[in-house]
Amino acid sequence: MRRQIEAAEGSVLKRADAVFRGNEISPAVVRELISQLHQTEQYDLGVECLMAAIRHDQGQAWMYAVLPLQMKLAERPQAEIDRALLARVDFSAGNSEQTLIAASLLSRMMSWDSAMDLCRESLRHDPWQTSVWLKASSIADRSGNPDHIVWARTGILKHVWTDDARIRHQESQKILDRTLADVRRKGPAELTRRLQQQVADAMIWDLIVKAEWAGNSDVDLAISEPGGTVCDHSHQITRTGGILVRTGGGGRRRHIEEYRCHTAPQGIFKVSVRLIRGRVVSGRVRLTVIRYQGTGYESKETINVPVGEEDAAVEVEVSRGRRIAAD
Repeated sequence: MRRQIEAAEGSVLKRADAVFRGNEISPAVVRELISQLHQTEQYDLGVECLMAAIRHDQGQAWMYAVLPLQMKLAERPQAEIDRALLARVDFSAGNSEQTLIAASLLSRMMSWDSAMDLCRESLRHDPWQTSVWLKASSIADRSGNPDHIVWARTGILKHVWTDDARIRHQESQKILDRTLADVRRKGPAELTRRLQQQVADAMIWDLIVKAEWAGNSDVDLAISEPGGTVCDHSHQITRTGGILVRTGGGGRRRHIEEYRCHTAPQGIFKVSVRLIRGRVVSGRVRLTVIRYQGTGYESKETINVPVGEEDAAVEVEVSRGRRIAAD
């Protein structure tokens, strides 16, 4: 396709328009075309191909993310670039699949900052997009930029809680340790201090409640947060930032469910434990409550609560929560 456009006659606008007029071209082919034009520094032609695709109703959301970069490289007027950036705003708030496509293409172009900016915009709207955090971490690692690496890897520590979270957290911690060691060697001191603080903040959890039990049974943990939000199996992520994680279970083995809130509001958290089915060994569930983990105020207590026909309930006060109030 690139050869077809390059061999056509006329201005770059006419050449690009001729290809897209009356021809339906798959998005994958267009992405490959734009990548090739970028690599051969044919930025003007790349801009016109993207705009021709949009004009002829073949536009994709990722195009609005790549277009401003191509315009800048083609030295288009700033007013045009600004309009393209405004068009990108609606895109960045929505489809994570399109964010991944655009970020991947930008990283292929080695436009690390643009790719990371796109991930940041998307995650600002919804920080619980695991796929975007993983893509951002991959791009950051390849960029070698310590700011990008620390932002993406601490994001995984705070927001990625899939079944393989433990492995991903261990990997991220190793990369963070290596990155900080490298920054300490090379400096400057201010960068070292700032990145160390980011990593330290990611390790702080205002509240963790872990429920553990044994037996062929099913027990549900639910947390009523200050402000009225409830974190349970129907709503595993709350606008307060609480998340419910099931970390193990099955058969008669040890079962664990865990609630975490990185930046909790101050107030009373009401912990409810409900027996859904089966029998719990000893008839009790052990609750481990950790407040302010990773700080000088860290505290830990263990509470054994009986479970049966009635729900068990425990109130947990968080007086040093870093969120001023529940959203």
